[in-house]
Amino acid sequence: MNITTQLENSNNQIVMEGTQRVESKQAPLKFSWLEIPPDGSEKNVELFLLRLQKFLGAKAFLAVGSSLDRLLIISTDGHDYGENLQRQEVIRNSLREACSPEENCRFALSNGHTSLLLKKVLEDQGCYLVVSFRLSSIAGESRGPQCASLILAIDPNTEMRSATDCAQLVESLRKLMVPWLEIWWLSHCGLHWEKTFGNMGRLLLNGKKRFVIAVAVFLATLWLPVPYWPSRDCVLEPAKKSFIASPIDGVLKDIVVRPGDEVAAGSLLARLDDEALRWELSTVQADMESAGKRRDAALTTRNAGELRLAQLEQERYRVAIESLEKQLNDLELCSPVEGIIVQGNIDEHNGMPVTRGDTLFEIAPLDRMRMDIHLSSADLANVKVGQVITLRVDTDRWSQWSATITRIAPRGIVLDSKVVFIATAEIENTKKILRPGMNGKARISAGMKSIGWLVFSKPYEWLISKFYW
Repeated sequence: MNITTQLENSNNQIVMEGTQRVESKQAPLKFSWLEIPPDGSEKNVELFLLRLQKFLGAKAFLAVGSSLDRLLIISTDGHDYGENLQRQEVIRNSLREACSPEENCRFALSNGHTSLLLKKVLEDQGCYLVVSFRLSSIAGESRGPQCASLILAIDPNTEMRSATDCAQLVESLRKLMVPWLEIWWLSHCGLHWEKTFGNMGRLLLNGKKRFVIAVAVFLATLWLPVPYWPSRDCVLEPAKKSFIASPIDGVLKDIVVRPGDEVAAGSLLARLDDEALRWELSTVQADMESAGKRRDAALTTRNAGELRLAQLEQERYRVAIESLEKQLNDLELCSPVEGIIVQGNIDEHNGMPVTRGDTLFEIAPLDRMRMDIHLSSADLANVKVGQVITLRVDTDRWSQWSATITRIAPRGIVLDSKVVFIATAEIENTKKILRPGMNGKARISAGMKSIGWLVFSKPYEWLISKFYW
């Protein structure tokens, strides 16, 4: 609810003229910047608020700062704007609420309110009307404070009784105080930095103190936390692999792919020699015909025993024929997935007999790759599952990939005479840039470490290994 949007214009407006004078039905508020200059001191702000209190018959609370969490609160009572800590917190929260750009003005009366916080201020102060409004400009429009607001607790004896008077007062005070506060804020910030650097300059002029300061700054820098990004070697492997095995005992006849070839799902990989199977199929089919003749003869002679034996033989030969025909259909080996052939040089195996179950092809889909990151024993104290990794490979220095560690092997392996622990992460490879066997560098986001730890940890470990253990 906004007071200014509920009111109609009135002839008794409060205006600001060249000497910054506010007029109303009361006596005019005469205000000169020379009388109360915006010099950045809190004392002048208190004088400004006392002038408002005398003119309006209202207690004033002003908040000004660079953010809502860093507000300087000044009132007509100085800094002691309430002995009750809960009351102080209500006023502070009310001033924070007034800094919001959502509403121009909030108020609280005995018979209505637009803010529960101002309702509590009304009850605590025992006044007729409480009004709060923002004094800071929209962010980016001025160099004044980012957060500034004012609360007026208006006395019951005030001559201002209409909502129109209240709305005009708010608009006039905003026009009067915003430019004054902008200059005051710049002066206040200047005084703050002048004091800070002045104290530092006086310390630096003293030789002993200068040395102490240098040592203190150096020690403080050593404790300064910075991101820790260790870089480790890694090898890329397919996240999943498919193995094609020989379905029968036979001989490799035609191999149409080589290692490194990309194949689509259903592509022909190789054929097995079918000569032995066809000879066996012809023999079984001939036996099937002989069993059929014996069955016909048994029917003619009405020999039930011979008829039963012939039927059993026919059934056995039929099952054998179905099995041989299925094996003939399985002689063409096709890829079940899209990927790349990663098996060894199988061109040398062309014409070689194979046994059922022998692995002939290894196919790896390239849409998702696995990183095997080599960690040392010392890395296990800092590298954890769930940390983010940034990958760069030798073949494409301009690209990088992000992944998350999903597993760290509990047991180390010996690699190049060093014990390493394999950390695993999977990454998407939609552009098919990454290939199995590629080497790369993985930068691990291993949290925050102090500068001192980064500088002295390795020399410390070296000294311990040489002189202690």
